[in-house]
Amino acid sequence: MTALYDNLKFPSGPRFKSPIGKRTDLLFVLAFAGNRKGHSYWMCVCDCGEMCVRSQKELNRKTTNSCGCARVNRIGTKGVKRKAKEKPAGKYDTVKTPTNANFKSLLGKRFGRLFVLAFDGRKTERNFWKCICDCGNMRVVSSTRLGSQDVRSCGCGGEKRKRRGVEIEPEHEAWSNMRRRCGDPTNKSYRIYGEKGITVCDRWAEYKNFIEDMGRKPTPKHSIDRIDGNRNYEPGNCRWATATEQARNVSTNVLLDYKGERKCITEWAEAIGMKGATLGVRIRSGWSVEDAIETPVGEKRISKRNEV
Repeated sequence: MTALYDNLKFPSGPRFKSPIGKRTDLLFVLAFAGNRKGHSYWMCVCDCGEMCVRSQKELNRKTTNSCGCARVNRIGTKGVKRKAKEKPAGKYDTVKTPTNANFKSLLGKRFGRLFVLAFDGRKTERNFWKCICDCGNMRVVSSTRLGSQDVRSCGCGGEKRKRRGVEIEPEHEAWSNMRRRCGDPTNKSYRIYGEKGITVCDRWAEYKNFIEDMGRKPTPKHSIDRIDGNRNYEPGNCRWATATEQARNVSTNVLLDYKGERKCITEWAEAIGMKGATLGVRIRSGWSVEDAIETPVGEKRISKRNEV
């Protein structure tokens, strides 16, 4: 699928004057958006923050001055036009594109799913660029991260990572990281995995066996998790889990057994509609699991010893 900004031919000619970086009332021109029926169109950002596309003719004749928000500001309750309120300078007014010989412009270039729209300024000795992702989200990225292909999307997960030009599946990366933290002493996570005796089973030494047992990730937010933290990475003890699910499966959690089920305090609190802090205080105060879970909030506990 061809992205919105691919294969754009920038206008040229002795009479052509680029409006990029110029302002028309509330609109600031960011980038060229293409030609249609003999007219050039430009991507603009309004002072209200909305993006819009306007033609060269509209910008030159100033027949449009906003994304549409100014129309609301000028019309009174009785339909009488009033003077639009003065707004402070837009966020791009003070951004000046460097003109020195060593400056390398990235305007109009594509990096993965990101298309560079405008220069966003220089911070900490690095140039930053405003980019639009194929999914429609905006993101500001430095030249360094764009050039190294460290960032190739807004974070939507639509771009597969690459290493030496070869696409890397997210499941393959999870498998590789799992093996490194269990078998590579130089890995920063080795001390809490490999040093504690956590290993990867022999069957998962090959990626095809791992993907056959685990399957694909349900979403990009899922990662591999051991159900029993004292056992190894092996079939039957691993699952794809979110960060929330993994946080509830750590050894420091207090687990409560109630009616044949074992859950942490947070899970039980959500199940019965109680705050986790309230249930935790009850358990630490010496309440039995049954009393802590079954007693409604605001009622005093009735000790079974006093019951007749």
